[in-house]
Amino acid sequence: MISSLRLGGAERQLLGLASALKQQGHDVRILTYHNVNFYQSQLAESGVENVVIEKRGSDLMLVCRIASYLKKNPCDLLIAFLPGTSIKACLVHLLFPHFKLIVSERNFSRSLRIHDYFRLACFRRASKIVCNNYAQEKLLREAFGGLSEKLTTINNFVDLNSFVPTAEHKESVEEMNGGGAAKTRRKKLVVTARVCRRKNLHSLIEALGQLKQKGADFQLDWYGLSKQSAYAKKCLSRIHKLGLDDKLKIHPPVSDVLALYKECDIFCLPSFYEGTSNSLAEALACGKCVVCSAVGDNKLYVKDGENGFLCNPSSVKSIAQALEKALNLSEEELQKAGVFSRQMACEHLSPELFIQRYQKLLKEYESVD
Repeated sequence: MISSLRLGGAERQLLGLASALKQQGHDVRILTYHNVNFYQSQLAESGVENVVIEKRGSDLMLVCRIASYLKKNPCDLLIAFLPGTSIKACLVHLLFPHFKLIVSERNFSRSLRIHDYFRLACFRRASKIVCNNYAQEKLLREAFGGLSEKLTTINNFVDLNSFVPTAEHKESVEEMNGGGAAKTRRKKLVVTARVCRRKNLHSLIEALGQLKQKGADFQLDWYGLSKQSAYAKKCLSRIHKLGLDDKLKIHPPVSDVLALYKECDIFCLPSFYEGTSNSLAEALACGKCVVCSAVGDNKLYVKDGENGFLCNPSSVKSIAQALEKALNLSEEELQKAGVFSRQMACEHLSPELFIQRYQKLLKEYESVD
């Protein structure tokens, strides 16, 4: 169950899980309560039914309608994705407890707030609480010892057949050197993330400003500007003030992110906090060198000096140093880093591993009180 099948990482993960379980012979349905279906073609191909229980009235009325549906169409196990849906699933379970329930924690929280305590109190109804990153599991174990036996981590998967390494994109620019023409290599960097404070665009701009002053040659494209928020306007103004207009461009999000990874040399993600980032997983699968912040689970997939460089997101100097190291890599070093990135994706983020871990829960749930 999830609120809708809109375009999003959690929705993509849920659809992948549902499709795989269907292929393995399980009777699978996807329950939604907003009639938005970006993945209609993929859903039809998988053969999984999407049951829409449209929301009319209050959330409590919706909970009652979902409980009524499950009474008439019983299931053995309900897997809920995203916080709001997971809370609703717990309330449904309170009204109609005749199924096992798995809820999910799909983000990393730097600290817990009042609404987090409410959500986790509701999660006591669940048989299992699945985090999609180890950092969140650790936080919850430390804050809610009573939930420890219910907690487990199943990190996101990436489609390793679609996101694959390609021939490295190369762009040469002519520079005059002592009267002769010498070819230099301008590195292309890409970020695929929302423009918001959490993703830390402003600090990245300051770091690139420092690199420009040192004569670094680069082109960075950030895809994720969906609205002109006050933060976005501040960042765009700063880009212009630092004279970075020709080196740093901010674009709206695009659906074909694979093309972006194909064309870039380095993937960048300077976020203040992350769980298991879908965009990072995709970049790793495409065999890209990565510059990212040393937060959340990033450190599990990016080994400093091996397939990229880690930085402190609160330090402009640290971000600039990590970027400079990546920009100074030779073609051979970039290729070597890419091979390591692909290896990390295959070892830790494969669909097979994702499904195996959920299959283990399917076998265990009958014995969970």
